[in-house]
Amino acid sequence: MPSWTPYYGHLATHLRDFGKVLKQVREFTKSKDPCSILLGGKEMCVIVSSKDADYIHKSSSGFEHQEAIRGIGKEFRITKQGVKQLWSTRDGYARNAVGHLRHKNTFTELMSYTTREISAFGRVDGLPIEIINQMWTMSPEELLPPRIVSAGKGGHQLAPLSRWVRGIVAQISSEAFWGSAMLRINPQFKNALYAFDDRVWMILSHVPLPWSARTRIALHLYQKAIAAYLVAPRSERHDASPLQKLYEECLTREEVKLTDMAAVHSMMFWG
Repeated sequence: MPSWTPYYGHLATHLRDFGKVLKQVREFTKSKDPCSILLGGKEMCVIVSSKDADYIHKSSSGFEHQEAIRGIGKEFRITKQGVKQLWSTRDGYARNAVGHLRHKNTFTELMSYTTREISAFGRVDGLPIEIINQMWTMSPEELLPPRIVSAGKGGHQLAPLSRWVRGIVAQISSEAFWGSAMLRINPQFKNALYAFDDRVWMILSHVPLPWSARTRIALHLYQKAIAAYLVAPRSERHDASPLQKLYEECLTREEVKLTDMAAVHSMMFWG
């Protein structure tokens, strides 16, 4: 996509409003062909067609999934030691071989758990119906950070509909994945999650400091809340989802340290 500024390209707009850049890309690529945008001397490829995205996803020669996810993991503050523990090929691994390890590395094992257990969120017994009913009757003030809610007439609270829906999804997914203990141990968990989610695109785009400072601070608070949850006694976290328990058991078995465990959980839960 053309730009008036050599080298920097769309970097300034990208840092101020990523959504605006995507809107410009959609207007430019009316044919839905892939295009690239210039960001400080580097080119970012933007895929706007589901057909092209599906092709890249399935093409091992066009896109190295493990490498891309490993890069995102580093942005989520997984240490070098943690990266090695998660992505190093295990001794005894052999694809489709009887008597050998089935999972190439620890992260592949985590993803297999995700694929197997994610359907639990859609089952009738995945989350009690009374909790779901309670979510829909909660006010914006109960669901959203104070900065998003404004006072309306007659004592009512006002919030954008999209934000309210996001609040409901965050509440339900937190209850489903972490159980009731997360918000009891960390009442500010949702606020930290909202603050991070608003600017997570900077992580995915590998935007460096100082431009991504607010995002990094939000990520730190988000992971700090998860770390506090993970050190709480398991008896206080008995209603966590099977998926969360599998993540924790797998990472504990591999002797992944607490900060990396929190980083992995933050990436998997957000994703």
